[in-house]
Amino acid sequence: DLLEREWNEFEFKHYRYAAHILNIAISYGMQLQTELIEKVRTFVSK
Repeated sequence: DLLEREWNEFEFKHYRYAAHILNIAISYGMQLQTELIEKVRTFVSK
């Protein structure tokens, strides 16, 4: 029972870390998109 509970906690932490890494990657991608959109807006408004 203890081993099973510890394994479930490990599995939960694994998913949490994976979600955190995915969140960082998506945030970075969104930041790049925002910069690109700003460059296009600046170019078009000239």
